[in-house]
Amino acid sequence: MKAGSRTRNGNLTRGRRHTPTRPGKSARDAKPEPKGAASIGSQRIPFPRVAEPMWALTYDVEMDKWEKTRGFRKTQVAKPRIDPKDPHDADQVILKLKYTGFCGSDAGIWFRSSFKAMIHNSLKAEGKTTRVIGHEVLGTVVEMGAVAEAHYGFKEGELMASESHITCGRCHQCLIGQRHVCVNEKIIGISRDGGFAEYIKLPANVLWRTDPNKIRPEVAAIQEPFGNAVHASTAVDLRGKSVAIFGVGAIGQFVVMIAKALGAS
Repeated sequence: MKAGSRTRNGNLTRGRRHTPTRPGKSARDAKPEPKGAASIGSQRIPFPRVAEPMWALTYDVEMDKWEKTRGFRKTQVAKPRIDPKDPHDADQVILKLKYTGFCGSDAGIWFRSSFKAMIHNSLKAEGKTTRVIGHEVLGTVVEMGAVAEAHYGFKEGELMASESHITCGRCHQCLIGQRHVCVNEKIIGISRDGGFAEYIKLPANVLWRTDPNKIRPEVAAIQEPFGNAVHASTAVDLRGKSVAIFGVGAIGQFVVMIAKALGAS
């Protein structure tokens, strides 16, 4: 009876799997199969090797065709690292993530309705196929470059939240104080690997210390969208004015509270 065939009562039977050998060679001469290989029929396919792996929720441009798929893929990717010999890593910080927020932007990627061009173009520029999603983050410092330590005074174990937009600091918009419309900006989880993972690597200038005695960690993780609401509410003087808010998702509800605190009627 063949392995995996059914008996008359419908039960599966187990048999010894036969590993085919090349013609002219006996089973004794066959080379042992590599450890950690997945089998499909008689073919052996080794699992991908990642030097220091971590789990992450990702979008893969090759495996997840934009128009035909939904959701994210849970997979292992390379854990970010800091190279002390690389000058670009001098101001970088690695956080071990504690909390992440799920934004409307993440829903747009989940349902393939937003950010296709930004994700695909940035991955092509990096020579990669997989993007780690997520941009509302809270985590503790586990590693940092020399500049991040000396200039910003960051220490291992400190709790940090993050801005989601990484700006260049050199374009016209940045130089006149409008960094939020930087022409070279990168958005965490969209045009740069994000926070739906165990670790994330970020420049020190987008991080800020968070005191868990003053703000609960699950709330601290959404300081980034709260900042959007503060920016919108402080663009003009709201004292004594009536304010209409269209859309009361998370940021809209933040605006309601902030506008009232700023004196809106």
